[in-house]
Amino acid sequence: MENLKVYNDGVIKDPRSDELKYRDYRKPETGLPITWTEKPESEWKRYIPREQLTSLSCMSHAGAKAFEVLNKKENSAHPIYRSRVNYPQGGMFLQNLGDIFRNVGTTLESADISQNQNEVQMNRPIMPYTASKVGGYFFVAPDDIDAIAEVIEVYGNCILVIHGNRKEWTAIPTYNGQEQDFGHGICAVDYFYHQGKKVLLCEDSTAHFSSLDKNGRRLITKDYLTKRGAGAMYFVVETPVPPFKFTQTLKLGVRGNEVLQLQKLLNRIQKANLTEDSIFGAKTGEQVRAYQLKHGLVGDSIVGNLTKTALNLLI
Repeated sequence: MENLKVYNDGVIKDPRSDELKYRDYRKPETGLPITWTEKPESEWKRYIPREQLTSLSCMSHAGAKAFEVLNKKENSAHPIYRSRVNYPQGGMFLQNLGDIFRNVGTTLESADISQNQNEVQMNRPIMPYTASKVGGYFFVAPDDIDAIAEVIEVYGNCILVIHGNRKEWTAIPTYNGQEQDFGHGICAVDYFYHQGKKVLLCEDSTAHFSSLDKNGRRLITKDYLTKRGAGAMYFVVETPVPPFKFTQTLKLGVRGNEVLQLQKLLNRIQKANLTEDSIFGAKTGEQVRAYQLKHGLVGDSIVGNLTKTALNLLI
């Protein structure tokens, strides 16, 4: 994990390959209609303000906030931050945050303080504790404000990664066209219209940094999210349904859902531009062969046991 680029506020750019990123859980389609309406400030959701002080632990604090929405308790960000894969370097990336909350878990803030702690304090050893974990996590497109609103409506939380510019990072950030100079994690907890624009109400762990009400809250607009959104993930209480796996041998002439999933996967990882028609035709076979040759497999255009195993790791 050496030589990873760290942004000032603690977000590390995801070092994994594109293929590994496709193993992440994805947003389920709830089909829930979302209604955007104006909401007076008195009705905005409010949680316990968080403060990361001078540490680079924004991601773990954003995760603690998201978990607070689920379990209704103030959770510690310390065990999460201290468990990061790049320790002792500062910051962490979004996938790592989800893995730790799901597999390691955390404890209450009252049992392990993380508020107003500097980097040295946040890197102290972890004491034994009874872990409380999330059931799982999903990702959603970071520039899709409607999808994020749907997630908030159903699950109440969405952790956002912003790669922005400090001069624009105000109570209601506005894109200024300048080069990004920080990466930061915040937690979206509400959505509504504000001054005629769709916004996400986000709780930030840098309350000292030009926030909406000095408690760390910001309004992120659709326009700003489109320009600066770099990641979006949310927690669920229940354990997610395992992702789809290939089980059949797929070759020329085969039809069905597994062929459809194969075509979708090839379009995603190879930009294959296949027609997703559930029919294993010549073009699908060509893309399978290209994938096989790239990964040291026999280029026979057949999704047999070895190819299935390799492809299943990407889902």
